[in-house]
Amino acid sequence: MQEFYSRIDIMNDSGIYLSVIIPAYNEEDRIQKTLEAVASYLDGQPYSYEVIVVSDGSTDNTAQVVKHMIRSQPYLRFIDREENRGKGFTVKEVIDNIVNEAKIIWGRLSSVHISE
Repeated sequence: MQEFYSRIDIMNDSGIYLSVIIPAYNEEDRIQKTLEAVASYLDGQPYSYEVIVVSDGSTDNTAQVVKHMIRSQPYLRFIDREENRGKGFTVKEVIDNIVNEAKIIWGRLSSVHISE
């Protein structure tokens, strides 16, 4: 498993309140729009946050899209799993390693707005 971090690196000890976990499999066509919508909503909230995208063995350009966005998005973290282990395994693994106050798992890209 390869991990790519933003400028802020691991923020769990630095006061991140909310972690949004987005499992992604071959989402190159939707991931950028989704991440922009998430940031737009969360930037207006009174708490700190991070967004963790986990590419679970994607065979398209999902990883490249997210890595490109990391350069300008300090809240964004990315985990690139080379082997598809399934959404349940991936989400559990990430949740087990997060110590923040709150967690949101956003499983279907763009099907539900982050404010809901």
